[in-house]
Amino acid sequence: MKSGTTHPAHQRLAGLHLAVTGPLSAISLEESITLIRRLGGTYDRSVGASTDYLVVGEMGWPLRSDGRLSHQLERARQSNSNSHGVTILSEQDFLRAVGDRSLGTQARIEPKQLFSQTLGLAPETIDRWVAGGVVKPFKSVNGLQHFAVHTIDTAYALSRALELGVPVARMRRSLHQLRSCWRPMTRVLSQLEILAAQAQSQEQDQDRRRPSARPRLLEERTLSPRRLSSSTSGPMTNTGGDMESEVPKCLDDWLRQGALSGSIGDHLSAADAYQEALLMGGPKPDITYELAKALQRAGRSSEAAQRFLQTVELDPGYYKAWHRLGVCLLTSGQVEDAIPAFRKAINACPGYAEPHGFLAECLDVAQRESEATPHWRLFIDLAPHNPLAQHATERIEACRPGSAAES
Repeated sequence: MKSGTTHPAHQRLAGLHLAVTGPLSAISLEESITLIRRLGGTYDRSVGASTDYLVVGEMGWPLRSDGRLSHQLERARQSNSNSHGVTILSEQDFLRAVGDRSLGTQARIEPKQLFSQTLGLAPETIDRWVAGGVVKPFKSVNGLQHFAVHTIDTAYALSRALELGVPVARMRRSLHQLRSCWRPMTRVLSQLEILAAQAQSQEQDQDRRRPSARPRLLEERTLSPRRLSSSTSGPMTNTGGDMESEVPKCLDDWLRQGALSGSIGDHLSAADAYQEALLMGGPKPDITYELAKALQRAGRSSEAAQRFLQTVELDPGYYKAWHRLGVCLLTSGQVEDAIPAFRKAINACPGYAEPHGFLAECLDVAQRESEATPHWRLFIDLAPHNPLAQHATERIEACRPGSAAES
């Protein structure tokens, strides 16, 4: 490791400042801090002007909610353009450098059913991930599958990001930037590619089943930004299977058709169905919300944002619509516009965790860290098992008075 002078082995980190991001697999954060200080180094709570190294733990999630690198990693990368660059170290490189070879791996293993309690994941979702090669069971005890927690955490974080419309290319680009410092990168990138390919394959399969004489209702539409028409002419596109020959005749039929199409990943056909439901039932917030979700999942964020806006105009207390509107705006780079949307979601439902995390992220980006900290804390309290909780903890540490980031 870089140093201006030679030090004895027990002081090999003398004069060096080190920060740590993400939980380490071999030792706890407290143990890593003790190790750094025992070897003469200084622990920085966050990357700052004096930081020499950033150690990347293997058990953490390195991306923000919008698919970009975490603040710690981004700050370290940006510092390399200055005269005092921060070297990013993998966990294994760090342990080799300090000469501690007695450390083992402490991966947490939990039964499949536990994840329904901690992350709200249905066992069927994990079964689909196993069948598709997204995750693999670590072991089976009495017929009950157990998984390494960090593999489920990364699959959950990726699938949630894809559902919220975070661009695959952005997440892929961020992960590639970690190829030399984060050993799980290859596995997580593989998870991303499988999940994205599954979504694309489902859409293409539905395209093949869709009769060419029935174009999608939304294929060529451009919606006005504020005053949205609830009626759209044109036929509905069926999704195949048993419903191929059935033509919905009432509002409930169209709603069922939309739910069925969405459940098999054909989100544009789902949007078609919800458009027909609007035509038949008029502008109702539950219908415009489902239409907006289908558009968001299909990657059509600008149209989705307009429909979420329509939903909250119909029902100002529809907190999930406010939240998803904020996500659409954030992922498209409209940070200042996203902030009031997340605030509206929180005001309507203070116990809903995700808007707190997203609002804190926006406030951080806007350099309003003092406003972000209370929302990071609430996010951790409300969703302690969410993969982004560690990122929230790091942001709180970085914003504390006297942190390295302020030096």
